[in-house]
Amino acid sequence: MSIPLEDDKRDSSGWSASQYNKTASFVYSSAYTSPVLDLLAAKPGERILDLGCGSGEVTIVLQKLVEQAEGGVVVGTDYSESMINKAKGNGIKHVFVADAQELELPQDNPSIPREFDAVFSNAVLHWCKRNPSGVLDGMRKVLKPGGRIAVEMGGFMNVIGIRSALHQILKSKGRDPEQCDPWYFPSVEEYEKLLVGAGFQVTHISLVPRFTPLSNGLYEWLNLFARQSFLGDFSDEEAGEVMREVVERCRTDCQDSNGNWAMMYTRLRFSAVLKEPVTNVTRPRFSTTTTMLSTLWQTTRRALPRLAPRHARTLVTEEATKKEAMATLDMRAPTSQPPAAPLPTPKVDLDTMHHHIPPAQLPLLQLITTMLMRHGLYAQAAKTTSNMLLHIHAMTRQPPMPLVERAILMASPAVRCRKLKKGGGKTVFMPQALNERQRTRIGLKWIVEAVRAPGRQGNTLAERMAREIVAILNGTSGVLKLKEEMHKVAMVNRGGLPQSR
Repeated sequence: MSIPLEDDKRDSSGWSASQYNKTASFVYSSAYTSPVLDLLAAKPGERILDLGCGSGEVTIVLQKLVEQAEGGVVVGTDYSESMINKAKGNGIKHVFVADAQELELPQDNPSIPREFDAVFSNAVLHWCKRNPSGVLDGMRKVLKPGGRIAVEMGGFMNVIGIRSALHQILKSKGRDPEQCDPWYFPSVEEYEKLLVGAGFQVTHISLVPRFTPLSNGLYEWLNLFARQSFLGDFSDEEAGEVMREVVERCRTDCQDSNGNWAMMYTRLRFSAVLKEPVTNVTRPRFSTTTTMLSTLWQTTRRALPRLAPRHARTLVTEEATKKEAMATLDMRAPTSQPPAAPLPTPKVDLDTMHHHIPPAQLPLLQLITTMLMRHGLYAQAAKTTSNMLLHIHAMTRQPPMPLVERAILMASPAVRCRKLKKGGGKTVFMPQALNERQRTRIGLKWIVEAVRAPGRQGNTLAERMAREIVAILNGTSGVLKLKEEMHKVAMVNRGGLPQSR
């Protein structure tokens, strides 16, 4: 991201690519950008927008990767014309000037895609204090349905000590520091709420403290980051006096015995997936060829009112459930997709201290947490659910939530048999179509029982859950056999269904 500078080469927006490269090259160093690039997990052939590309040092890495396959393209955008010109000089093919808080794609450039597979941003969004929600709205507009974002920005407690010193000095000079402060350093909870409100499903979010050496000293850092923002209304002499006072106040904490300067950065790092819109469909009338399913669906509640409570569900979900039940009982091929190709399961060490995926944000994760809970220890179960998602991501290098949803769908039965007592004490079995909630709970119950069985591979419950999810996706889990057996029993007992009139 371009930074305001006190420099004769500044452009009209107050940025200078040459001074930025000279003083803040650590921002785009491989050591500091590799974690967020891992979250992005860019692939050849993808279309990626680099929001706030700066002078393009990270953008060129992405460009070389995606162009290894046909259709791959990276587009860079920045608020500074100086930065864009430097990015062009560094070999970035597609760039344009834009405000991240009011993002609009240029309409007169056919080489820039209308939608992207992913949006990437590094060290940018903490400058978007005026309209942080507008940034996410812009991302949503340019992403395809199901597209993803991977972002690193300044987070809560970033540049701690230095920011407070600036505020105190400005107050002493009769200025309002809140009006002068250009930085937006949100907490995990604050930004996660923005993401969910903008229609994103958060797959990872964390605050990561980072020790950051200042090779040119604290004064040059202030001249780079604070001169044209905090101190934009000050004369050169007044601004220099303020920056020297900040240096003296922070010397004890930020300068070691050898004279080297450093500060503590705190990075907010997150990835999210844009939720695909769900559209309702009209429920079709049953034809004579589907009489059995129609009878099953319409009479189950009458025959078993205490066993089949009414649950709210969308027409889309209900229609998919009925179709799969029809396929099961009519001995036809199910409508659900076959198991995906096997996924690799390498052993990856996880640093869970720097990861946070709150299970309480999604109903499915709430259900998983509840079913994992023992002795009322909900917090412990929530931590297990979070670590399960981290293990799945480590095993597959894919966003974990879509994989979990797909695995649970594959493991969930469409029908089950319930015992009914008839006259004379006779017991019969009657197939019962399951709604979405019922089948999900049964599938999850089987998965949890499988991972708690003795002799399962994995050191922790979270790891065993992750391995079971991957095994289901690979088609090798014993849970799939339980589903198959239940469908066979329902098929054998079709004769117990009430006859339609």
